[in-house]
This record gives sequence, structure tokens and C-alpha cells, in this order.
Amino acid sequence: MRLTRSLIPAACVAILAGCTVGPDYKSPQVKMPSSFDATTATLPTTRPIAFAPPSTQPTPTPPVDLARWWQSLNDPELNSLLSRAVAANLDLQIAIDRLQEAREAEAVEQGSSLPSAEFSGAAGRGSGTNSTKGRISGPLNAGTNTTGLREITQVIGFDASWELDLFGHLRREAEAVRADTAVASHFRDQVLVTLLADVARSYIEVRSLQLRVDVALQTIDVARKTADIAAVKYQRGMVNELDVVLANRQLATVQSRLAPLQAQLTEAQRRVAVLLGEYPEELRTELTAVGSLPNPPAEIKTGLPGDLLRRRPDIREAESQLIAANARIGVATSYLYPQLLLTGGGGVQGQGLGRSPVNWMDIWSVGPAVRWQLLDFGIVDSLIQAQDYRTREMLLNYRRTIITAVQEVDNSLTNYDAERSRLADLSRAVDAGKQALDLAGKRYDRGLTDFLNVLDAQRQLFDLQDQYAVSEDETVTQFIAVCKALGGGWEGFPPPPNPRVPRPAIVAAVADALAPSNRPMDVRDSKASDSEGAPYRSSP
Repeated sequence: MRLTRSLIPAACVAILAGCTVGPDYKSPQVKMPSSFDATTATLPTTRPIAFAPPSTQPTPTPPVDLARWWQSLNDPELNSLLSRAVAANLDLQIAIDRLQEAREAEAVEQGSSLPSAEFSGAAGRGSGTNSTKGRISGPLNAGTNTTGLREITQVIGFDASWELDLFGHLRREAEAVRADTAVASHFRDQVLVTLLADVARSYIEVRSLQLRVDVALQTIDVARKTADIAAVKYQRGMVNELDVVLANRQLATVQSRLAPLQAQLTEAQRRVAVLLGEYPEELRTELTAVGSLPNPPAEIKTGLPGDLLRRRPDIREAESQLIAANARIGVATSYLYPQLLLTGGGGVQGQGLGRSPVNWMDIWSVGPAVRWQLLDFGIVDSLIQAQDYRTREMLLNYRRTIITAVQEVDNSLTNYDAERSRLADLSRAVDAGKQALDLAGKRYDRGLTDFLNVLDAQRQLFDLQDQYAVSEDETVTQFIAVCKALGGGWEGFPPPPNPRVPRPAIVAAVADALAPSNRPMDVRDSKASDSEGAPYRSSP
């Protein structure tokens, strides 16, 4: 009784105010650093792997547009691969379907706040006075009248109900569902950002491995010629047998590196195909053609750490999860208060099916219904507390996501700067290695050094050239990592179109009956046509 007396005044005040229970969402105050911890440097824009001296004046490049960062690499093949990946990647299509599913759930919630009506009818014969009782809806049953009849045997009509959202239960649920849709939308954006980075990284790996295979083939050719020369000189008595053995050892050593590189190249090509939603053989010819590694731009404008709150999809997703959890506190709190519904029904009842006289009459009923859970032994209160903890969990996850995002940007910038510095050092080392091999060969021809020094110079030059190719790969990969960490890419593509407007049940039933095979399980080739393919297509 004490609990009831305390809740009744609160309920009356809430009814008069038409309040929405539960906390209103306020964006959390998050402390952000004034700048990123890492800085970028200028990258040499030449290709020392082609054995040309590095330029001292890098070519000016425009700043990177994060929305379409891949275009700054100026690689048409990469642009084409990314466009096809966005149109056909299966992970992205799954994320889009989840978004459309969330949008449909939002439409369901919107419809739940509006009046609903249904048709019902029943007929029966028994020993009672109303054989339709329990067979028809409550509002219709409330209108039945047995006066002057022996038994009601038929009832047919319509009934309707409408929940008056006095305490904001439906409004809070709608707020939570809208946030769920935003979560699905930002998740799609995050999948898109990841897809763009994965395709670009895999493509860069293909080009790098092609370059390393080419370097290995050139080195094998040089080692084979060296071994042939040593064999000829040995036959003429100009050198001893040791030089021949050492030359053959060098040839076998460099040959042993070729097969693993070719296997890695094939694996990288297959990875690109899978990201495009294709089988490897469908892209084999295209990716077998050798191409050069793209040049990353010399400058990336990162902006401020606070910009990540707007740009990074995972941060926006985490905040939407927080909004949804906060709204569901209000949903749980609304169970503490009465639920008010307006219900009504109208139709006709009849006596027949062997009963006489056969009689038909109009029936109707209308009125409010109140439900109020007063004794639940703390169930609702525990639901509220559990949702409070859930919201706190989402708040902590939001903050953790922000801190992790800043760390990823800092790490990628640091790695990018370090790899560019390493690339410049390796450029000088390759030039020095070429010069050392030339000098060692000339000294050996004049008898001033032994053959082992020539072979050692060859081995070191090959190692340096291979390291340079790896560093080129890593430099572009770190550039991609910077762009991904900054959340770039998803803005460059339009969101999926909204699903069709939901139809009333009777209209949908007719449409379903006329087209029963129109189901998502009717899987079609996503590349068949623009109208039957991916949800959207956009060229990078």
C-alpha cells in the first residue's frame, strides 16, 4: 500500500505533463589532445630500385583528399579494383543488408506507435450461450449480447487498439531503434573503410612481390653468368676449382629464394580476387601483368584529433550504441508506470447453425484499458539497473574507442615516417652496393682481390635490392594505414538507398500472393546488371 500511495501521485503528475521518463541523451565530454603525437616528413618521390640516383627536389603533390585518398596514388588499376570491390564485396553487402534490416525494424517501431486494426470472425456450436467466446478478439467479444438468444454461434467484425504513450515508452523505444539504425549505418561505413584499405594493401603487395620476383630473376641471371665465366676460366686454368664451387653455391642460393616469392605473389593475387567477390582465376590474367608500385604523396594533412569524432565510423558507431543504451533506460523505467490503451470493436453477431430463430444484430464496444504492474518483487527495478550498467559499459567503450583511434593514428604516422626514412637510406645503400660490385669485379679482373669478394658484393646488392622493394611496399602500406586510421574513404561513396515504403498488411498479402517467388533467397549474380546487382555502384 505504501508503494501504491507513492506511485499514484507520481503517475498523475506524469500524465498531466505527458512526460517521457528516462534520461535525455547528452553527448559525453571527452578530453582530446590538442594535436597528434607523431608528425610526418617529406618522402623522396623517385624510384632508386630502377637504379637511378634519388632526386634532391621532390615533385610537388597536392594534399591528400581523405574521402578519396586512393586517387592520390595515381594508379588506374587500383582505382578499378576498388570500384569493383565496393560493388561486389560480400562482407560489404552483408553490412548493407544489416543496415536495411535495421531500417525495416525502425519502420516496425514507428508503426507500433500508431493505431492498429484487424479483422476477426468465428463460428461454433456448443452447450454454452456464446460459442464464439475465446475464438474472437476481446473488443468484439465485449460487444456480444445474448439477450433474447439461446446461443451466439457466429461473430464477425473489426477491432482496433491504440496505446497512448503517456510516459514515453514508445518514444524511447523509437529513439533506441533509430540509434540501432545509426549503429548499422556506421558499421557499414567501417566495413567500407576496411575494405578499401585491404584491397589497396593486397594490390600493393602484389606489385611489391612482382618487383621482388623481377629482382630475383635478374640476380639469378647475373649469378648464372658469373658461374659460367668461372667455369670457363677454370677450364682454361686461369682460376682454381674453388671459384667454380663458390659461384655455383651463389647461384643455387639465389635460385632458392624465387619459388617462395612466386608462391607469396600467387597468394596475394588470390586475396585480391576474394576481396572483389571473385574466384582467383577470374582475375589471374589481369593481376599477372606486371606494374610498378604507386608513389605515395609527400604530405598528409591529418587535421586535429577532435576531427576523428566526426570522421571515424567506429567512433560514431560506439556513440550510437551509447545513445541506444541510454534510450532503453527510459524504456525500462516506463514499466514503473501505467500503460493506457484505447480499444474498440464493431461488427455483427448471429444465431444459427441449427439454432432458431436465425438472428443477426450489430455489436460494438469501445473504451480505455489500463495496465499497471504494482507487485513484481523488484523485476522492473533490476531491469532499470541492468540497463544503467549497460549504458555505462557503452560509455566506457566509446571512450576506449576514441583513445584507441588516436593511438592508431599516432602509430601509423610514426611508422610511415620511419619507413620513408628507411627507404631513403636503402636508396643510398643500393647505389653504394652497385658501385661496390663494379669495383670488386674490376679488381678481380686485375688480380687484386679474390673471387669471394665479387660474390659477396653480388649477394649484398641482391639483399639490398630486395630490402628496398620490401620497404617500398611497406611505405605505401603505411600510407594506407594512415588514411584508414584517420577514417577516410566512406565519404567517397553514397549510402545505400532507403528501402521501399512499407505496405499495409492486406496490400502486402495481395502482392505476396501475386509474386510468391520474390524472396531474398532468390540469389542473383551481383554482376548481372546494375538494376539487379549491388545496392549501389560508384567509381573511385
